[in-house]
Amino acid sequence: FWTGSEKQIVAMIAGNIAHEYMHNLGFGHDFKWNSTREFTVPYAVGRMVNRIVSGDYTPQAATFKKVCSRSWRTLWIVKTCKWIRDE
Repeated sequence: FWTGSEKQIVAMIAGNIAHEYMHNLGFGHDFKWNSTREFTVPYAVGRMVNRIVSGDYTPQAATFKKVCSRSWRTLWIVKTCKWIRDE
């Protein structure tokens, strides 16, 4: 039985579909409840999908900065740049 707002119900169903699809991909868990069952791949992915669909999860966007350098030999010719995480 699904209870809650329409958004919550859609999130629960999406999470359940993701959980069951993990079983189709070969991930499993014990049939009976135990202390580690909630930490298996099907449950973890199901919870993630539920949170994303319901809007409870907003990923933190990583910020990067461009750092460039030049060798003294090729000072005016070659510039090497790379993106590094701005922390």
